[in-house]
Amino acid sequence: MSCLAAIDVRTIDVLLSCLAAIDVRTIDVPTVFRDFADYWTPFLGGQGPAPGYCMSLSPVRREAFRVHLRDTLPTQSDGRIALIARAFAVRAIVPESPEAES
Repeated sequence: MSCLAAIDVRTIDVLLSCLAAIDVRTIDVPTVFRDFADYWTPFLGGQGPAPGYCMSLSPVRREAFRVHLRDTLPTQSDGRIALIARAFAVRAIVPESPEAES
């Protein structure tokens, strides 16, 4: 689990109230897999949130998950799977507190 996943809404509200000039941007990166095996193999490594979840499933549920993904991913006629990986970049200013001036 990432650190941010463990933060509750109240914590986020407090954090945002301490920041100024908040700027949020998305970063989209085209991600193309040559075929389903190219997409699926990293899930079997167990590293990261999605592979960790995948490997926590029983073999029967993992196979059902694999089949569901294979059947629903946007696969092109040559077998390629083109997706967009998205990240969010956040920039903000932490204003000086009045206590810092004393």
